[in-house]
Amino acid sequence: ITFEDDEWKLLLRTGEYAAALKQRELMDRGTWSTKLTIRWEAGKGLSAVGTVPSDEDVIVVLHRLRPLILEGEPTYFNRIINLIARRANHPGMRSRLDVLKRLFAGEEYQGLFTIRVDGATVNSEAMLKTYLNAFEFHRDVDKQRQIAKLHEILPSEATRGIFIHLIVEKLKAVRGLELFINLMQGKQEAMRL
Repeated sequence: ITFEDDEWKLLLRTGEYAAALKQRELMDRGTWSTKLTIRWEAGKGLSAVGTVPSDEDVIVVLHRLRPLILEGEPTYFNRIINLIARRANHPGMRSRLDVLKRLFAGEEYQGLFTIRVDGATVNSEAMLKTYLNAFEFHRDVDKQRQIAKLHEILPSEATRGIFIHLIVEKLKAVRGLELFINLMQGKQEAMRL
């Protein structure tokens, strides 16, 4: 695969951002495992229990993910995947890039099960963006109201677990992109997704 000089520099910068996510070894130390149990009990309604990463770990990961998940950034994940796909002429490589795009968008997770509340899919990219803009990135009051309405039906512990899992899926996709970039740089001889 060949790239223009500015494209190559963008790929290298993207690889650096992806590698920064591992610096604190967040994924490796097991704090990013999620477990969620949602129960319905007559007379009590829905309840949720589970484990999610600490608020501090979420803040660090989201901060480091910003250049890869914000659509306006030159290193936005889908922009970089599309750049590689345009230059790649091997069908196997393109199919692996498509898997990473689906993983990043939460479609693989959504393929396992779908949670809908009032017609909105909770375990979706759109709802994750609503959540992030409501509480993590912008503190958007309208989006906070949307999430509050969701919490009238689904416990906040459940939605937090769902959103964290969607972030974990993004981390996996970013790791796959990092491996692609490392392969193209010659830092590794092969990769397996």
